[in-house]
Amino acid sequence: MGARANVVFYNDTDNGKEYSPVIYTHWYGNNMQDILNEFKDIYENDTSDTNFYPAMRIELDRVFPVFTKLLNAYEVEYCVNNFDNAKNFINELPNANEVPMIADDYGLFLVDIKTMEIVKSEYDWAKYDKKPRFLS
Repeated sequence: MGARANVVFYNDTDNGKEYSPVIYTHWYGNNMQDILNEFKDIYENDTSDTNFYPAMRIELDRVFPVFTKLLNAYEVEYCVNNFDNAKNFINELPNANEVPMIADDYGLFLVDIKTMEIVKSEYDWAKYDKKPRFLS
């Protein structure tokens, strides 16, 4: 029960993809696409001088707090988790099964910070590799 979703921001660099920590929400996944669209609008309509206002720079460590501030404005309860196996995905994007938190209701939203393209990946229980002990 819930409306689980994960959000991960990423950036293509000369050394491959780099990722933000994973943002997980248990109850607000049904609103995540709308919140991400608003986040995208914030950056697409921004005219600030990023030399003067560095918070709006298109860098992972800058966009991440802007997004969490937006979540706070909507009173979204969320937690942040390390993406410990991100190094396994320097050449390709992970899918919803490959991030640390299970978000089987609304899946994983991957946001390219350069283009603000949002890619959605649905969780697939058939690929879940850790069956509960009582099913083994």
